[in-house]
Amino acid sequence: MKKVLFIMLIVGLLVALAVPVFADKNGNPNDNANFGQTVKQMAADGIISEIIHEAQDVAGDLGMNLGQFIKEVAKPAL
Repeated sequence: MKKVLFIMLIVGLLVALAVPVFADKNGNPNDNANFGQTVKQMAADGIISEIIHEAQDVAGDLGMNLGQFIKEVAKPAL
């Protein structure tokens, strides 16, 4: 059983490492990559960190943790 779990772990890691390679053909984003490219640029600019901290503050004001806030408030609003 341990061998099976170990093999599944290795396969999962290989898939996780391979996905970015196949996502962009020749290093250029494909036509459906707008969301990923936007998030990548936001992360480079530090905007994502600011958004997370603001969401944590709002969640704290509502008496929730960030995960609960995303599940119950933010996600249904989208």
